Amino acid sequence: MISRIIKIACFGVLIFFSLQAAAQDIISYGGTFTVSQDNGGGPNANEGSLKLVDNNPNTKIFVGGVQLPWYMQWACTTPARAAQYTMTSGNDDPTRDPKNWILAASNDAAAWTTIDTRTNETFGGRNETRTFDIPMANQAVYKYYRLTISAIGSGTNFQMSEWRLLEGLPPAAPTVLAGLATAGSEILLTWEDNASNESGFEIERSSNGTDFVKVGSVIANRLNFAATGLLVNTSYQFRVRAINTYGNSTYSNTIVISTLNQSGQLTDVTDDGGVLAVSKDNDGGPTSGEGSLKLIDNNYNSKFLVFGAMTVDGYWVRYRAQNPWMVTKYTITTANDAASRDPKTWKFQGTNDTAAGWTDLDSRTGVTFAGRNTGYTFAFANNTAYTYFRLLVLQNNGSGNIMGQISELEIWGMSPNAPKVPADLDVTAVTFITATLKWTDNSSNETGFEIEKSEDSLNFESAGTAPANSNTFEVTNLLGGFKYYFRIRAINASTRSIWSKVVDTITDYDPNLPLTPRNLIGVALSETAVNLTWDDRSGNETSFEIERSINGINFIPLNTVNANIVTYADNGLNLASRYYYRVRAKNGFGTSYYSNVVTVTTLGKNIAPTLDAITNKDICTTDSTFTFDLTGITTGAEAWQLVTLAVTSSDATLFDELSVTPVVNGKAQLSYNAAKGGTATITVRAQDNGATYNGGADTYTRTFTIVVNPLVVNIASDKGVVIPRLESAQLTASGAENYTWANAHGIESGQQQAVLTVRPTINTAYTVLGKNSRGCKDTATITIQLKGNYNLDPVNVITPNGDGKNDRWVIWNINAFPNNEVRVMDRAGRVVFMQKNYMNDWEGTYNGAPLPEGAYLYVIKLGPGIPPAQGVLTIIRNRK
Repeated sequence: MISRIIKIACFGVLIFFSLQAAAQDIISYGGTFTVSQDNGGGPNANEGSLKLVDNNPNTKIFVGGVQLPWYMQWACTTPARAAQYTMTSGNDDPTRDPKNWILAASNDAAAWTTIDTRTNETFGGRNETRTFDIPMANQAVYKYYRLTISAIGSGTNFQMSEWRLLEGLPPAAPTVLAGLATAGSEILLTWEDNASNESGFEIERSSNGTDFVKVGSVIANRLNFAATGLLVNTSYQFRVRAINTYGNSTYSNTIVISTLNQSGQLTDVTDDGGVLAVSKDNDGGPTSGEGSLKLIDNNYNSKFLVFGAMTVDGYWVRYRAQNPWMVTKYTITTANDAASRDPKTWKFQGTNDTAAGWTDLDSRTGVTFAGRNTGYTFAFANNTAYTYFRLLVLQNNGSGNIMGQISELEIWGMSPNAPKVPADLDVTAVTFITATLKWTDNSSNETGFEIEKSEDSLNFESAGTAPANSNTFEVTNLLGGFKYYFRIRAINASTRSIWSKVVDTITDYDPNLPLTPRNLIGVALSETAVNLTWDDRSGNETSFEIERSINGINFIPLNTVNANIVTYADNGLNLASRYYYRVRAKNGFGTSYYSNVVTVTTLGKNIAPTLDAITNKDICTTDSTFTFDLTGITTGAEAWQLVTLAVTSSDATLFDELSVTPVVNGKAQLSYNAAKGGTATITVRAQDNGATYNGGADTYTRTFTIVVNPLVVNIASDKGVVIPRLESAQLTASGAENYTWANAHGIESGQQQAVLTVRPTINTAYTVLGKNSRGCKDTATITIQLKGNYNLDPVNVITPNGDGKNDRWVIWNINAFPNNEVRVMDRAGRVVFMQKNYMNDWEGTYNGAPLPEGAYLYVIKLGPGIPPAQGVLTIIRNRK
């Protein structure tokens, strides 16, 4: 017997101690150890080659600038048969770990036989021991064993802690099995490992101390297990055994332990929205890249780092929860590097009043952590709910200039306000496709219930929810003649209860009808083909009917296959398209229920439709509808598709109308009518019905601008719109490039110019038409009024001699009397002039010839009910 060092887990803490190992370690029988390249200090150096076979996983060999392939060789004093071997990683830097190697054996150190080959191997943690089985066919008695490493993680530095060669014997039994209840549904187990060749451990549970069932397993060297899914306040028995290829150990001691009388689900308290505080934060503050908030960000690749040397008071992390929690464990996740910064000695504390002091819930001393970015859970007994929790770190693992670092802190607790676990769950009725559940509601504060179902009692999925105060629920969409498992829990606004006991039932079925096919699976074979498979649960079907849908709602028959055929290939499909399938069995008595619906997307990518570029538009009117063609509209490469268009504007208020017609023969028309001036970006979206599955594209857009710049013509008068009698005014039009004034009274000049000169004798409206080079046009009107009263005031003398003065007979304010009629008569009573709506433009002529000088009688009729005006008009021609 020889002494060796092993590690056990004591509720999350890795500790080391010495014990006697069984004599199945070939290296322990004696022999000679050699390597192809040693540490620079030689085999006996602090990191020399003999550290590989000293049976101490805390020492190691280190070879800088290793020359690969590198080997280590054991020459047995007495030839032995190796069935397994172990390799233990170094304490730091996983890039130095071995990656590829072969194990060879020989009886003369000349002719070697390869007995095991490994490639791309990794170690999950530091100082981790892994056991490798040598294939049975390769096992024999050999004197020499050589392990040749051909690749390491990276770089040129190699390290390794331990190498052992083991005979093929069953492992020794674990001992000192212990347990701690941490919730109403969880018990943590730990044990001592007395073997070096186990491949793992099996954990068994019993409710009566006699009938044990396997409830889990862990890998070699893992010395703890969380038994979950237990019932609240219930007694259980547990035992453990070690296993390997060559047999199983005897069982450990059996323990009897009860779960807590707590119905609340274990929850990470740091996720309840509380407040984190620290005694000293990162220099960058709590939100910096390594600030304190990284402690509770649920990201195991970030970390909280505190600069400065460790003080006698250490540092603390405090979390104030939103509500009280009964905490029974916490998890510390180590950071990515520098194990010397890890916590070594600490206290975990709780309180409801920080001023009143803290209660120590857990204390740890001299803890080392082997793994980086690895979570370690520490459990303790506690039955008090607290609101404040504090991790007080008093020592780190040796860092001088860094106080500490932690990747994540998780605090696990139960809410004292959790609803009670529903009791007496039972199945009261079943049909072909339903099961009715009934339970006892033990709570007064639940807001509802969550029900789950399973087909194997291990993997559960949601079956639905029930409202508060209910005690029944019908689970639907089940398969006939099938065994199901059910469980239920109560929920409220802040937390959930643990799960109830699990009950099972078998749904009804008609023995004459075939059972429902299940586990329908669809796999896309190509862009146009899908393969379907299903489980045939019947022995009396004559065929299977396959149905297909393109929307998951409306199914149509696809095909029928013969009995016992459980596969079907659907061809001629469209690429990158989603299809839904279901299957049912059929015989002479009828059909089964449908199977589950499976959704399959064919391979390939949809190609976006096309649309030609659209030129920008520039318009200058808001009273017309413009229409133009959209061209080059195609479905892309998929001719079977359809394309629809949609048009939008960046300024919806700019248009009274903006629309696009359906696509016909690769064309459509876009119409618009502007409501005001402005500029808008118009987007035309072409979308086909091929969808975007597999990263495809079903949309293509074109954009262009529409500029609405209406032509606005204005008129200004140099003397205003009211001018004195007999005076001229200049009317100036602006806003256009070319102008044409409409014929009107009093125009003197400029009828084709921007400036029009007028001398009206009556109130007159002047209208101009403006145009520009873009073809835009607009009109404007201005009315010039004459100063004075509105009494009729005829001039009694005119001198029509062409001098531009007093050439026309002016009747002031005549325009105030619409429908007037003016008559002028000579002395003989003959009418020489007559005009309705007189425009002040008569120059004393008759039939185009000047009237002789003299006096003439005039009569002006002003309208119904108004006495006519009469008087004498004198014409003088030769005076200048």
